[in-house]
Amino acid sequence: MIIAVRFRAFNSLFPHVCMLCDQRCESNSNIDLCEYCRDALPWIRHACHRCAEPLPLDAIDSRVCLTCAKNPPPFARTIAPLRLESYPRHWVHQLKYGAGLAEGRLLGTLLADHLTKTYRPEELPDYLVPVPLSWLRLAARGHNQAVIIAIPIQRTLHIPLLRTAMIRKGHVASQQQLSRYARLKNLRGIFVAQREFSGETIAVVDDVMTTGATAAAIASALLAAGAGSVHIWCPTRTLLS
Repeated sequence: MIIAVRFRAFNSLFPHVCMLCDQRCESNSNIDLCEYCRDALPWIRHACHRCAEPLPLDAIDSRVCLTCAKNPPPFARTIAPLRLESYPRHWVHQLKYGAGLAEGRLLGTLLADHLTKTYRPEELPDYLVPVPLSWLRLAARGHNQAVIIAIPIQRTLHIPLLRTAMIRKGHVASQQQLSRYARLKNLRGIFVAQREFSGETIAVVDDVMTTGATAAAIASALLAAGAGSVHIWCPTRTLLS
């Protein structure tokens, strides 16, 4: 009780300030964006249930895109609420290549808030697993951006975070210019589960969903380790079309 009172007093003295317009945020908000700037972000309003690719208006009643209908991916569901453009693109870049821990916390908090509106409590996965980095990339960056994003989700949804459940064997070059097929070939066998599962649902956390190659590779490794189902959670999505 005393801690709660002190926390409310601290919030009243030092309220959240919007990272975009420097205005004071709502007193009950844990997101460092004002309501106006938050609503102005490039939200994806209607997307494929499996891969989170935005669906056209004439497919508003569809749950999956044509690609996923013809070739279902190994993951059962993807949540990626923001298009990778404008401020979200900048935040992801800062998180990956700069000292963007505040941006990472914001991305994770936005995603966590979106998840609370998307899942019923009984539908939530059993574990969070961040996409691992190679030791070379981890040494260069000093942090794993997927872990930074996963921490606010863990705190909001109270799902256990398994930071070392997966490892990445070796190092692959940047895949930004590769096709989906080339990415899949590049990632074959690179993710290895460090533990066995018994039919649990796992939510894999990453910063960006692009072609789905990384998501497919890590989902396949988790399913091979005994997971019952895999969901992919990313704050942002690259538009493929």
